[in-house]
Amino acid sequence: LMKAGLIEVADLFVVNKSDRDGSDRLVQSINNVLQIFKNKDKHEPPVFKTSADRGEGIEDLYKGINNLLNARDRKGILKQKRIERYKDRVLNLVQNSLINDFWTNSKLDKLESVINELQTSETAPYETARSILKSNHE
Repeated sequence: LMKAGLIEVADLFVVNKSDRDGSDRLVQSINNVLQIFKNKDKHEPPVFKTSADRGEGIEDLYKGINNLLNARDRKGILKQKRIERYKDRVLNLVQNSLINDFWTNSKLDKLESVINELQTSETAPYETARSILKSNHE
């Protein structure tokens, strides 16, 4: 069973070992799901059948990857994705640095102590967390 999220993320599909029983059913199943869940730009990802150990379908897959990359390059999608990945990486580095600067050993010890002292589960976790954060700012 394939999840819709997988369909939305994939640029292409490869069914390897396509010489085995059931591979045609798998390809048909993928194509059926693709008809239902097309990705954002309404591009239907191609499905390639390969048998790597026999060298079958590899040339078609190579051409398909090149076609996909060339089309995306012409549309500026590759540059846009690089910039998005770069932004995400910078944001991640800054967040990690801020977290590492904030969580000193003494703060971690204090947090662990407060957590270990909790004796009830009657209060909502968000409320308890808010209370802990408020007491750390006082």
